[in-house]
Amino acid sequence: MLKDMTVLDTVTISTCGLASLIREAPDTTLIVDCRGFTEYNESHIRHSMNAFFSKLIRRRLFENKLDDNCLIHQLMSCSTGCFKMDEKLDLVLYAEEDKPRGNKRRIASCNAPESTAKIMRVLRERLEDTDKFRSVMVLEDSFPFSCVVSLFSC
Repeated sequence: MLKDMTVLDTVTISTCGLASLIREAPDTTLIVDCRGFTEYNESHIRHSMNAFFSKLIRRRLFENKLDDNCLIHQLMSCSTGCFKMDEKLDLVLYAEEDKPRGNKRRIASCNAPESTAKIMRVLRERLEDTDKFRSVMVLEDSFPFSCVVSLFSC
């Protein structure tokens, strides 16, 4: 992890810290958007990836049917970066603000905010104990609010 990176606690990174990490260590930073496929396609942090566009993958993750190696392989295969398999990476997870939506059917779907929060929690818990990642962090503010604010402050 970089010296000047603002890490708020063991699992949270500020938007300025993420900007610094991307600028100074782009080759060892993996950014994962934990939102649904549709939300990811509408907007996302540059160079981030959405590995869980498949409902099957999400369901297998929630049912604990993906072992750690398969989970890491899924993340690495969907990434736009050229990471070396033996290289330690910094992993940053982010999602959107957890606010209820009007349609109850939509809330029950895989793209619901509570599913997004659950994906982030499960990924963080599973991946912080592996030897692939130097650090597993969650972006402090929700997306896209954090990115709009950081444009003016970093």
